[in-house]
Amino acid sequence: MRSLRCFSFVFNPLLSRRAKAGVEERVSMFKSATSPVQNEPNSKKTRANADYRDGYINAAGGIRCVALLLTLALVAPALAQQPTSKVSTVTVRFADGTEQQLTAAKVPPAPEQPPLPSPDWKRPILGMNLESLKDYERSFMFIDVMKTSRTWGTPEKPFDSKGPMGEDGWPSGDFGTCVLTETKNVNGIYKFSATGRCSDIATPGSPAKVLNLIYDAARNVTTADIVVAAPENKIITLNLAFRGTDGGLKNVKLLRPGYSDETNDKQIFTTELLGSIKPFDALRFMDFTRTNNNENVRWEHRCKPDDAQYTGARGAPFELAIELGNKMDKDIWLNVPALADDDFVRQLGALIKEKLKPGRVSYIEYSNEVWNGQFKQFKQNEAAAKAEVEAGDTTLNDGGRDTNVHYWGRKRIAKRAVEIKKLMGDDPRIRVVLASQIAYAPPGSLLKMQLEYVEKYHGPPNKFFYAIAGAPYFSPGRDEQDPAKKKWYTERADVTVDGICDRLLAKTSVANNENAVAFHALAKKYGLKSFAYEGGLDLQQFNSNIPIKIASQYDLRTGQAIEDYLTKFFTGPADGSGGGDAMFYFTLTSRYTKNGYWGLTEDARELITPKYLAATRVAAKLRGQPPATTTPAAP
Repeated sequence: MRSLRCFSFVFNPLLSRRAKAGVEERVSMFKSATSPVQNEPNSKKTRANADYRDGYINAAGGIRCVALLLTLALVAPALAQQPTSKVSTVTVRFADGTEQQLTAAKVPPAPEQPPLPSPDWKRPILGMNLESLKDYERSFMFIDVMKTSRTWGTPEKPFDSKGPMGEDGWPSGDFGTCVLTETKNVNGIYKFSATGRCSDIATPGSPAKVLNLIYDAARNVTTADIVVAAPENKIITLNLAFRGTDGGLKNVKLLRPGYSDETNDKQIFTTELLGSIKPFDALRFMDFTRTNNNENVRWEHRCKPDDAQYTGARGAPFELAIELGNKMDKDIWLNVPALADDDFVRQLGALIKEKLKPGRVSYIEYSNEVWNGQFKQFKQNEAAAKAEVEAGDTTLNDGGRDTNVHYWGRKRIAKRAVEIKKLMGDDPRIRVVLASQIAYAPPGSLLKMQLEYVEKYHGPPNKFFYAIAGAPYFSPGRDEQDPAKKKWYTERADVTVDGICDRLLAKTSVANNENAVAFHALAKKYGLKSFAYEGGLDLQQFNSNIPIKIASQYDLRTGQAIEDYLTKFFTGPADGSGGGDAMFYFTLTSRYTKNGYWGLTEDARELITPKYLAATRVAAKLRGQPPATTTPAAP
């Protein structure tokens, strides 16, 4: 674990250290000075510099957790619209004597990287889960922001998702939509265009105005400029209402500031997104394709690239997942919907073979957490298992010896994964992963049941699977003051940043605890790789002390905990038995709320955060290279 000893700048830092015995000063560094920390005991918020983010300085004990101060210009082009700072270089010296220097640049060059692993890679990899596509997503996924807007609403309530919609998915009358919400610093001129006539566009409840509304009758195209102007760091919503449409509009587009139709056609994805994923090896698209609770059965009913929006129940197109992997030279992880029929599976396999570029691979998983009762796929799969046994399948019930219906369902997860491999064929670039529940007692027993089932009734598991996978999350743990030892620390009313961070640092060994070790051992036994389909930090979902929990995510100790956790997962326990082969962190971006603090960053444009930097340091180590001296720039 790395402890920060000192930091230096090319100018004198404007840090106040008004020491008082036993009192900690909270200096606004990592996060905006507007971030509330008033619920933390003995805390005082001090504005050091308008460009700093929240960090923590211990007046009695010296620096406890120091932010990696850096100009927002460092993250150009993603942050090119943000105010520049006077900081030009930050050097961080760690306890082991190593240093990490971050150098600001108006247009930072993309860090040199050795080639990403071929299909036969030997080293471990660090991948990322991408968040679900919503009007509040923070990955800034597409140049055309209308693709992630809320399902069409009414002009009176653009956010109500009750607007008129034709069979083709486009609005069939006057309509509205919530384009963006729970977002900030998105000012600029958005370029609107649509096929059809619209005589009025309004921006209800939004800090925006409409200029240059023009209808070109010859081309039957309406265009306009949507100008957003909000105070810096203010959380806003952008609603649009369209009236006088003469039966709706088609091909509705709204391009983000700084992008053109030509760029959108060529690039599709924003430069901000591309820069944020560059340091990592692979991408998992479980949420991107809306795997959980997905009811797609037939291939023709899936979301397609030319669909109006990608925020519906069908998820986003598999084609664009492949496109993003190809563009960034990343391996991809796709999830087959739980109800997908055999033709759907064959068609997905054919798409991968046709579209995925040479040298890249696609990991394939049957749905997601099919063992998890909170998702529809749990009941969908269990119902299928019952139906198959009733129809004469004797493998799931072991010839009548197994009467536990739940076990039938768990074994069917493995059975369907075997079927998926057979349906997709023997292309070595298609690698089926058997994902299972890691927190199951005794350790590894559920996965063992599934692998033994495959071995008994289908053949050697490594004939069908490339890897097994679990989700070894870590957290501050249970509340040691709870007599029953059932409550979580994050439920307590007196939660503090120090309490969260110190407990996280003490819990990183979860990455190689007996559950993880059991998975690694089973992988070795059956000649498979040991993956984590998800992993990361979990503060639970309690609606209390949210400002404190958010502040803890910007404390460098949390970054240290993430780095330690990831390192332990890959290196394994002290006995030298070995660690994991791949971790897909959950998730790259997300806004921190009571629903979770999952993201490495809350914004794909803001990459100077403790968690994101920790992950990039681990990714660099896995590649055998020093940490990048600039934040990643898109190609």
